[in-house]
Amino acid sequence: MKLLKTFLFISCVSFILFITATAQAVDGVSVTHRFLMADDLDEGGSVATLEVTVTNSGTSSLSEVLLVQNAPLQLPDPLAQALHVNNLPAGDGSTLIWRLSSSMSSDQVIQILTGILSLNLLGVDDFGQNVRLDIISEGGAE
Repeated sequence: MKLLKTFLFISCVSFILFITATAQAVDGVSVTHRFLMADDLDEGGSVATLEVTVTNSGTSSLSEVLLVQNAPLQLPDPLAQALHVNNLPAGDGSTLIWRLSSSMSSDQVIQILTGILSLNLLGVDDFGQNVRLDIISEGGAE
């Protein structure tokens, strides 16, 4: 009976440590963006260009990484305009160009994108678990 209790105790502790490690694996992901330009489209709306840096200072690599802009820019289909970062190793970062089409004019887009963006980061961690993080990106102008 004592052996069974010891086994159950060790199993519970191992499970708790696994859950803690999984939750901490995605800590330390940050995003910053820099507004580069916005152009009005003939058919209305505009296209904005951003330089985006995603940094993973956590202990777990992320794969299949997508960034989805959810506010404040009005996008017709945010998921279709997601930025594909792909792999983001632990302790590494990636800088990419992101073009976003909006129904807003370029003047409105310029005012918005030089501020903060509310983003969702989607990916898969080292444990094969889906990750979804809400991230605020600080912006700036070129």
